Amino acid sequence: MTTAAKLVSIQDFVTALRKFPVTAFDETETIRNFMRDWPVSSESLGEYLTWNQQHYTRNLIDKTPLYELLSIC
Repeated sequence: MTTAAKLVSIQDFVTALRKFPVTAFDETETIRNFMRDWPVSSESLGEYLTWNQQHYTRNLIDKTPLYELLSIC
């Protein structure tokens, strides 16, 4: 039996993601596990969810030399 993971804010998600060492980004397993284990609360994403009826939007949440975190609407 599994239990639902606690939802985190996007701010807490970004803070935790930024703590990973560069080597964590060499392979995808570590980051994929983090993303699975740290589900983001949809309520905290409000400012990053911008819609356009004509086309999709890409909204920057965070950017480092290692990654760009986007919401795609």
